[in-house]
Amino acid sequence: MAKSKAVPASATSRRSTFRPSRSKTTSSSSSPYHQAANLLNELLFNDTARSRRSSFKSLVYDADGKMKCSKSAYAQVANILKCQSQLEEMMQVTGLLNNNDAAAAAAAAGSSKKASVSNQGLACVLVYELILGPNKRIMGGGALKRLIVSHQEDLQRAADAWAERHPTIEANADSSNNMVQHARYLRVNTLATTTEQVVKRIQNILLEEEAAAGDSNPVVYLDPHVPDLLVVSPHASSKLLADTMLSATKNAVVWQDKSSCFSALCLAKGWSDTGSTGDYLDACAAPGNKTLHLASLLNAKLEQPQGVQSTNGKNTKTSKKATKESATPSTTIYALDRSGDRHAVLEQRIQQYCSKNDTSDHQFVKVVPQHLDCLTIQPDDYSNVHAILLDPTCSGSGVVTDSHQHAASETDTDAASQRLESLSNFQVTCLKHFMSFPQVNRIVYSTCSVHVQENEDVIAQVLAAANDEWVVHAPVCLEHWLRRGQVTSGLSQEQANAMIRVDPYKDGTNGFFVCCLERKKSVAEVDVVGESTSAKNVTKDSIQRQQKVLGIPLYNEEFAKLGPVASSTRAVRKDQNDSNEVLSTSHANKSQKVSATASPAAAKRIASSKPPPNKKVAKKYDWKRQQREAKLLRVGQGKKTKGTVP
Repeated sequence: MAKSKAVPASATSRRSTFRPSRSKTTSSSSSPYHQAANLLNELLFNDTARSRRSSFKSLVYDADGKMKCSKSAYAQVANILKCQSQLEEMMQVTGLLNNNDAAAAAAAAGSSKKASVSNQGLACVLVYELILGPNKRIMGGGALKRLIVSHQEDLQRAADAWAERHPTIEANADSSNNMVQHARYLRVNTLATTTEQVVKRIQNILLEEEAAAGDSNPVVYLDPHVPDLLVVSPHASSKLLADTMLSATKNAVVWQDKSSCFSALCLAKGWSDTGSTGDYLDACAAPGNKTLHLASLLNAKLEQPQGVQSTNGKNTKTSKKATKESATPSTTIYALDRSGDRHAVLEQRIQQYCSKNDTSDHQFVKVVPQHLDCLTIQPDDYSNVHAILLDPTCSGSGVVTDSHQHAASETDTDAASQRLESLSNFQVTCLKHFMSFPQVNRIVYSTCSVHVQENEDVIAQVLAAANDEWVVHAPVCLEHWLRRGQVTSGLSQEQANAMIRVDPYKDGTNGFFVCCLERKKSVAEVDVVGESTSAKNVTKDSIQRQQKVLGIPLYNEEFAKLGPVASSTRAVRKDQNDSNEVLSTSHANKSQKVSATASPAAAKRIASSKPPPNKKVAKKYDWKRQQREAKLLRVGQGKKTKGTVP
C-alpha cells in the first residue's frame, strides 16, 4: 500500500544501517529511549564532550540545578553506566559498535550478521533493555530494534561469558541481589547551624511517617568517624531534600558522601597537636565540598580556646561573649580552581554556605576563592600557607555509579591505560610542586580512585624524589578505620598502614584514598617543643560525647542490612507479591473475627474480597476495610464508638 509522503531513495538500506534523523520508522522505537540515547551519545560517543571531560551530572543538570531530562531517562542511563564495560564487550562481539575492534571481535566470535549502527547511544539503550534490563524486551518497533533482536542470541552468549569472567561483579541491574545499597550522608554546616537543630528537623520529618508504618527503628544516625555527619536511609533523601531547611538551595547541610569528608578531616584533625598558626590552601577546590568542610572544622577548632564548646556544636554563653570581641577571621583558606565554570560554582557555594545567621554570629575562618591554576602559583604568593589539601583530577574509579566498569579491570583497554598514566603523571607533578614550598609542612593527598597507579604509586614516586625530607603520617582522627593502603614498589608495610583506603563494595560509601604527608623538619620541631605525639583520637572521643548529647545511635551499617536494592521491576514485583500474601493472611484472620458479630451477608462480602495488587492500593484498601469492619461491629454489638479507627 503506497504512502502519501515521498520515500527517500535510501529507504531500502535502512534494515542494515540505522539513521535516526531520517527514518520515520525508527522514531516509534526510539521514542521511549530518546532522552537516554542523547545523554549516552554526549557522554560516551561525542569526542568534543569527552575532550572536555563532561560528567554525567553536568549533562543532566543546568546552571540552576534543574534536570534537563526526565527522571526515568536519568535512572536508565545510570543503570547503563553501571554495566558499561559489559555492554561494550557484548556490542563489540556482535559488531554493533562502530570501531575497528568491533569488526575483529565479531569475526572472532563467528557472527555471521553484518551490523552498522550510526546512533550508538540508542543502540546501547536497546541492547541493555533486551539483555540486561528488568523487562528483557524492547518497546516499540523499527529498523534498529529488528537489527538488535537478530543478534539476541550472540548478545546473550557474550553477556553470559562476561558474567563468568567477573563473578564478583554484578553484571546487570536485574541481578542486583548481592548489591549493597549505601546510606545517604548529610554533613551539618556548623558555620550556619548546629547538629542538634538538624537532627530535630530530620526526626520531625521522618518519625511521623515511620510510626504510621509501624517502624520503631531510628530514622537518623551519627557517623562514627566524621563529626557532625548524619546518616539516613537512601529512601528518605527525597523527603529531606524537599524540606526548606535541608534542601540543596539552603546552607544548613551539605549532601556529601562520607569518604570525601576524610580529606578535610585529616588535614584539620589528623595530627595530635593543635597545629601551628597559618593559612591553608585547597589546590583543586571546585565544587567546594572539601573546602567548606575544612572551614567548618577549623572554625570549631579555633573556637575552642576562646570558650567551652558543647558537643552539639553550640557554644556556651561565655564563649559567645568572648568570640564577639574578635570578629576578624584569624585563618584564611585559599580555594583554587583553573576552570572558569567550576570556579563560578565554587564562588557561589562559598558565598552560600559561609554566610552568617542567628546561630553563627562569628567566624574565625575566611574562605577566598581564586580562579588560578595550582601549578602556576609560587611559594612567595602564599608565604603564610603551611598546610595544603590536594585532591587533583583522577579517574573517579571509586565512585559507586561507575564502580562496575572500573572494578572489572584497571586497564581494560589501551586508551584507559594511557589515561591512567597521564593522570598519574599529573598527580605526581602537583605533589612535587607543593612539596617544594619551603613553608609548607603538611599535605593531605586524596583521590576518589581505587587504582594503585593513582594512589600508592604516586606517593612512592614523590617520596623517592624528596630524599627523605617528607614522611607518611598516620592520621590520628582515623586510627579506628581498618582499611589501609597497599604495599607497592617503593613503599613499606609501615608506610602503607599509615594510608587510608575505602572500598566502595565493603565500606558503605564511595571508594577513596587519603595519604597525609609531613615534612621531617616539622616533626622534629614538634618533639622539641614538647607537644604530645601520642596517637590520642580526640575526634573519636568528641563523636561519642556528641552521640550522647544528641540521643541518637552511632551508625553501624543498619541501612545496608535492609537487604538488596530493588532496582529491577522483577524485584519490586516480588516485594509486592510478598506483601500481598501477608495482607491476604491478615485480611482472612480479621474477617473471621468480624463474622462472629456481623450479618452473614456482610461477613461473606468481607471474606470474599481480593487482596490489592500493590502497596499503594493496599493502603487505601486496608483503610476502607477497617471502616467497614468498625461499622459492622457497631451494628452487631449495638454500640456507638467514638473517633476514627486507628
